[in-house]
Amino acid sequence: MRTRSNFRQFISGLLFLAAAAVLVTALGSCISRAYSIPDFQKPPDVLELETLLAKYRADPEAAQEKYRGEFFLFPSVEIDEVISPHSHPEKYQLGGEMYASSGPFKFRPRFLYDLDSLGPGFVLDVRGEVRGWIQGDFYITNATFTVVEGGDLPPPGVY
Repeated sequence: MRTRSNFRQFISGLLFLAAAAVLVTALGSCISRAYSIPDFQKPPDVLELETLLAKYRADPEAAQEKYRGEFFLFPSVEIDEVISPHSHPEKYQLGGEMYASSGPFKFRPRFLYDLDSLGPGFVLDVRGEVRGWIQGDFYITNATFTVVEGGDLPPPGVY
């Protein structure tokens, strides 16, 4: 009989310890912790496309040295044409170039499918990296887009 009561005491003690551990864990998870503030990238400098183009026309070598590889925010860019997987699936399937353009500027997106929600006539704030002139077009790569003013999306291309 004695061993049975010892066994019950042992089990009840074990259950008590398990309940206490669960309670401490549950209460410990409710304690608010102070998290460090994440480090964000430095916001890009604002640069008008016309200013960039004027600098490249005045002194292409100096402008290329100064601006190539730098990120800028290009405000209020009106888009003339968008070539995206949504609007031109045949070009996408054949490995064609996907971009949004404004005059001589071609904006190659950081995330390809960002182009699907854009169309001609949209006004965008574009953040991107200056690459310079390549075969008659001025490239801005790694571009991300913020729609300032929308337009009408073209119908999807033929699949």
